[in-house]
Amino acid sequence: MRIRTWIWLGTVLAFGTSSHAASVETIDLKAFVRPALFESIGVEWTLPHGRQVLDGTPFQIDGEILLYRTNSAQKALTARTNVNNIPVGRRFERLHLLAGAESSTSDGAIIAKVRLSYADGSNSALDVRYGDQVRNWYGPWHKKDKPLKDPNAREVWLAQCAAAAAGDNYLRPFHVTLTQSRRGADGGGDEHRAGCQRTGA
Repeated sequence: MRIRTWIWLGTVLAFGTSSHAASVETIDLKAFVRPALFESIGVEWTLPHGRQVLDGTPFQIDGEILLYRTNSAQKALTARTNVNNIPVGRRFERLHLLAGAESSTSDGAIIAKVRLSYADGSNSALDVRYGDQVRNWYGPWHKKDKPLKDPNAREVWLAQCAAAAAGDNYLRPFHVTLTQSRRGADGGGDEHRAGCQRTGA
């Protein structure tokens, strides 16, 4: 899987795969996470860790994957342009992720592409769009925010801290569910590896 950012996607926290409604398995991302946004504003204590059930979906939360972009806030952070070869090694229909954007852009803009590499050498991609599945990870505290267009995406928890409150905001990640179109003999794709890649805009 590659995630191509337009501004950036803080693919934050964790992934889960599901081939049946009652069966969700997490992908081990410990080797890929690094200190990032929560640590940069000194609020890592607001981030749930370990095994968590959010929006009815189990996640293993071990940290953040931050992809670098050129806005001023991110230039101060050590972030990567690529995170590749995340092992998946199983079939699935839906990919669950917790995600957020550090900046805002036009609704409908593709800020990421999740690229899946299959065992037969083929590839596919799933789009993540601003305003459809995610918005800025700083949500407006006293103002109404536009709803997400994707009915399968939603805020799953919120946290307050001084850095966010100073701008009348709060912290939030989004639960994004992406469904792949490829189907194998058992109804799922035969995923082999994944990766994250930032692109320019």
